[in-house]
Amino acid sequence: MKPIAALAALSAISLPVAADGLAPPPTAVYTPSDTSYCAPFTTQIYFQRGETVLSQHALNAIQAASDRAAGCAVAKVELVSLAADEAETEGNALLAADRLVLVQELMDANGVTSDQFSAEIVTASLADPIEPMARRVEVMIAAYQPEIG
Repeated sequence: MKPIAALAALSAISLPVAADGLAPPPTAVYTPSDTSYCAPFTTQIYFQRGETVLSQHALNAIQAASDRAAGCAVAKVELVSLAADEAETEGNALLAADRLVLVQELMDANGVTSDQFSAEIVTASLADPIEPMARRVEVMIAAYQPEIG
């Protein structure tokens, strides 16, 4: 089909249009999803190389995780801090520990706490990295719908 003929065929299709020139509103009834936000989830908080300061994006990720856990029963919080920023693992261990404490304090300040809390530090050197972007804190939250009764 030639381009001109294709345009002519498309222009022959008529869509329903209201008197004011706008498409009519949808007629399907909205039904909310059955998916509960109160379910276990993981988020990752990334840091710049060699830094323990959170970027605005990282702060937003912590706020989003806190918002998602709000109103849920938090059974467990696990933090895993990965660091392979520097040549020596000792410096990476200090970075990982500082990052872990920072994220934990912000999660606590935003109301995400649990009696079951675990923290782990995983380090490597630049010469032997564990994986790409190994300068983050992984936050695993076991959140569930609270049972009232």
